[in-house]
Amino acid sequence: MPIQTKPNWQPLSLLPLVALMIDEMAQNTQARHEAFSGTQDGGCALDDEAISRAAQLYEAQLKDVRLYKEQLKRWQMQPLTGDQRGEVDRLLGQLPRIKQLSEAMLEMLDEIKGNAVGEGVNKDDPASSKGNLPEGEVEPSDVPSTAKDAP
Repeated sequence: MPIQTKPNWQPLSLLPLVALMIDEMAQNTQARHEAFSGTQDGGCALDDEAISRAAQLYEAQLKDVRLYKEQLKRWQMQPLTGDQRGEVDRLLGQLPRIKQLSEAMLEMLDEIKGNAVGEGVNKDDPASSKGNLPEGEVEPSDVPSTAKDAP
């Protein structure tokens, strides 16, 4: 059973730091979403371990989005300056997009997992790797014996 911890709500004085963290999360998630979109077209191969690490990252990020939302809503209930209110509102507006992109990343990773490098390949069984060579390369067993002996 995982240990339940209470969030450590931050004072309003940390709004600039939280804003930086949310802005960077939004930028990084957008960039990764664009990069991973290319893998669906065969542009990149990922192994199971990389897919698993990325999925863990986006699952944790979805939890972070919920925490940020709660933190920002708590700040909204406090007396704020006009600038502070504008910043809190701006950040709250970014969270749905981060959530949407994170969920899309998890869906893409699930699809990519079916095409992961090493899936279905048994390193001890050379026959299981047939068809996994780069285009234009042939299996040594496919080369006629006379060609193997040629200089």
